Amino acid sequence: MKLLEDKGAIHRHTFEGGPSRFEHADASHHDHLIDIETGDVIEFTSDRIEELQEEIARRLGYEIVHHRLELYGRKRR
Repeated sequence: MKLLEDKGAIHRHTFEGGPSRFEHADASHHDHLIDIETGDVIEFTSDRIEELQEEIARRLGYEIVHHRLELYGRKRR
């Protein structure tokens, strides 16, 4: 796995309290919601979040070159 990671073929994600998880580097961009009780990782996309990040960076005079969003939560009861 290390060789594939070094070659840029995969990305390693290490979420709080869990083992490493690997994803194909050519996968489309997405963010993660991690269930703190089960360890489940839910992948999601949101145009609203992407637009807000771009707006904030632009307003502060930056161009985003990379980002990672991890949300940690538990199911509502």
